[in-house]
Amino acid sequence: MTGATNRASLFAKESARRGSNLLAAYHARDILDFSLSGSSNVVRMFNQLLPFTNARLQGLYKMGRATKDTPQAFFTVAGLVT
Repeated sequence: MTGATNRASLFAKESARRGSNLLAAYHARDILDFSLSGSSNVVRMFNQLLPFTNARLQGLYKMGRATKDTPQAFFTVAGLVT
């Protein structure tokens, strides 16, 4: 239930800030969207056979997008963690 609560609160905040329900819904769903599975049959097979593979791939996908959008923030955090 916590995930739905986080999404609902993020939706309300983004909707008020941006004024667009469509964009707010996109950002709210983007917290963790494990329904994505890719278009490759091999990736889908691995997702079905190996536990937590889809979660790992979604985490890497989101980290890659964050790196592309704000590389300075990513490298700052990565340097601090390292």
